[in-house]
Amino acid sequence: MPEFARIQENAKKYMQEIAMSAVLNFYLQKHEENGGRLAHRTYKTEISTRDKNPSHGQPSYAKKQKIVTYQLFDPTPSEATEWFIEELMKILQENNIVIKKVSSIPNSDDNLILVCNRSSRLVTDVERSLRAVARTDYNRILLVALHVKEEYALPEESTKQHLLYEDEKYRDLLGIVDIAFTTENGIYSCRMNDTAKQAIMNL
Repeated sequence: MPEFARIQENAKKYMQEIAMSAVLNFYLQKHEENGGRLAHRTYKTEISTRDKNPSHGQPSYAKKQKIVTYQLFDPTPSEATEWFIEELMKILQENNIVIKKVSSIPNSDDNLILVCNRSSRLVTDVERSLRAVARTDYNRILLVALHVKEEYALPEESTKQHLLYEDEKYRDLLGIVDIAFTTENGIYSCRMNDTAKQAIMNL
């Protein structure tokens, strides 16, 4: 074995011995402090909460995923918005967000995604969508401004920036996000959609 490779191998074995020694000393100390009972029981609990990785056969700690549920209402349904909602539900479900589509604004405290199809003037479109929502419910409404456009045609200013400039009342909304979509490419990859996904995840 070349000299450098032999040194590397010896160093690796030395570090493994140090690590094993540290682990052993830790459990021995806990064993003595707790009369030989608590340390042993804690160790077994840690092992029992681990799952086997089916591909490698190695134990890995299982993480509980929090499931978030949103209701969704589309006040101006169209063929394009139906396709959009279907794809949005799939994407969010992959990120542990379950969407329940409703036909009217329910009387509840659950957060609700309100789809606003931007087809004409921004404020006009938004007000048409918000018409179905009581002002007192704004704090549970996530307004999704839908842009059925190719990336080159997307506006530079966000809907949130525009609305907050127009009227302070829009600050009462739970959130305002822009999502780009086309029937050919779906919710395609672009900066607008990356920002929207991150905003929804952070709510």
